[in-house]
Amino acid sequence: MDIYLSHMLVFRVAQKLNLEHIFKNDYLSYFTISIIVLVGAFIFSKSFQVIFNKIKRSIYHENTISK
Repeated sequence: MDIYLSHMLVFRVAQKLNLEHIFKNDYLSYFTISIIVLVGAFIFSKSFQVIFNKIKRSIYHENTISK
């Protein structure tokens, strides 16, 4: 998944949870949502990588057994 799309996915989830205006101070809210998006995108990409590697290994394992 494209990096921009993973960031937007995490931002939209945070937006639906009303986390973008968690503080009355706009600068603090911006900083907080930025950290949430960066950490969320990192977690999303790492979990997607683990899932993709498991699928790839299972396909490779099936191909080596059938030969």
